[in-house]
Amino acid sequence: MTTKLTLSLDDKVINRAKRIAKRRGKSLSKMVEEYFNSISQNEKNKVSIVANIEKKMTSYFGESTFPEETDFKKLVKDWKYKDYLNQKG
Repeated sequence: MTTKLTLSLDDKVINRAKRIAKRRGKSLSKMVEEYFNSISQNEKNKVSIVANIEKKMTSYFGESTFPEETDFKKLVKDWKYKDYLNQKG
């Protein structure tokens, strides 16, 4: 099912987007639909990645969940350092 959507955008943005759509042989509506699909897929993947990280981290900390703003790179760096110290000790 297709539903009509009204957007309010800057004229310059619309004109640039129309030119790009024409070069690609697509309608502006199709490009917007593809964009919305891509960002919703990215969100889905992001949630999936966080869930996978949480699952793997359970082996270190037991059952836990992490806030959305968690800095996973820092956590991994800290764990690697702790593992290194454990191996040295």
